[in-house]
Amino acid sequence: PYGAHDENSERVLSKISFLGSLTTIEGIRAFSDLSDLKLIPRLNVTNDLKGTKLIEKIKNLESK
Repeated sequence: PYGAHDENSERVLSKISFLGSLTTIEGIRAFSDLSDLKLIPRLNVTNDLKGTKLIEKIKNLESK
């Protein structure tokens, strides 16, 4: 929960056949294929982040 993870949690998830995991690390990840779905970053989108501000946030993260 809440994106807390470490090497042990990732190892346990792999052992019980989870194919992926998410984090609360802000970011965008481009996938060329679905072979690695682990430690996927996310966007924190709140109710006050609408329209052009969301697009601006995505563009800023893409440029990093």
